[in-house]
Parts: sequence; structure tokens; C-alpha cells
Amino acid sequence: MFDFSVVTNNAHLIWEGLLITLYYTVITIAAGLLIGLIVGLMQLSSSRILALLGRIYVEFFRNIPLLVILLWVYFALPIFLGINITKGWAGFIGLSCYVASFYAEILRAGIQSIDPGQTDAATA
Repeated sequence: MFDFSVVTNNAHLIWEGLLITLYYTVITIAAGLLIGLIVGLMQLSSSRILALLGRIYVEFFRNIPLLVILLWVYFALPIFLGINITKGWAGFIGLSCYVASFYAEILRAGIQSIDPGQTDAATA
């Protein structure tokens, strides 16, 4: 039989975990949307180099599992850059970069799906 007293006696931990999860969700969405907008616009740029860099960013972060990205940001990034990074910052950076790649594709596809006549009408 499952002992629910473990859950009820530690309810404050559940609420604390929920608040931390919501905090990371909000800041990751905000940062990821900002980065994703920049990368999505890079992909739509007339400059072939910018478009290629945007495509490389998206393909890199979308094709690597999130857990691998988080582990690399937490363990490898400080070694390569010679800096100390907290687990909170590592989570924020890793999640934001991962989410940004998906937002970049969403925004790029959304912009490209607009009919050219609609764009001309808006310009006029």
C-alpha cells in the first residue's frame, strides 16, 4: 500500500518545486522567444552567411537531446570558457538555447507561410 504521509508531510517541497518549475518556464520562454526571433530572421535574411548560420544553429540544437545539451552546458562549457557557472544559469542557458531553436523554426515557417499578396497589401 502506498504511504501518502510522505507526500502530505513534504507538501512544502512540492510547492517549492512547482514554483521553481514555473519560474524556469517563464524565463526560458521569454529568452527562447527573443533568441528564436533573431535566429528565425537570420534564416530569412538575404545574406547567405546569416541564413546558413541560422540553419546551423537550428539543426544543431534541435538534433541534440535536451539532456545532453544541459550536461554539456553544466560540465563542458565552464571547462572550455574557463568560467564558473551555477546549476541555475546552466539550466537557463541550455533550456533557452534548446527552446529558441524550435521557436526559430516556428517563426520562420509562420513568416514564410504568409502569401506574397498579403505582404504587398501590408506594404501599400
